[in-house]
Amino acid sequence: MQHKMQLQTMKKGGATMVEYLLKMKGIIDVLVSIGHIVSKNDQILHVLVGLCLDESLKFEDVATLLMAHETRLEQHHHNLVETDPLDINIATSQSIITPHSS
Repeated sequence: MQHKMQLQTMKKGGATMVEYLLKMKGIIDVLVSIGHIVSKNDQILHVLVGLCLDESLKFEDVATLLMAHETRLEQHHHNLVETDPLDINIATSQSIITPHSS
């Protein structure tokens, strides 16, 4: 029960993002280890709630950030798809055939 309350009330405060996320992950890991299921959606919700964002943040600002992130993900996916499997195969074959000097 204590860990569930920690998850619900944890705030980022002055911690760095890495410190905050590690604390949240630690609490979630403890909850999972004792049999409490924390869905991915709940994990995200608790992390976002704990950020204590500035009140001036507008829905439009968040929407813009999310759309920019989606664009980066699509570009990353596009770059992966564009990689020619033949190039990968040739590079792999050459590294297998080429003897390594000791």
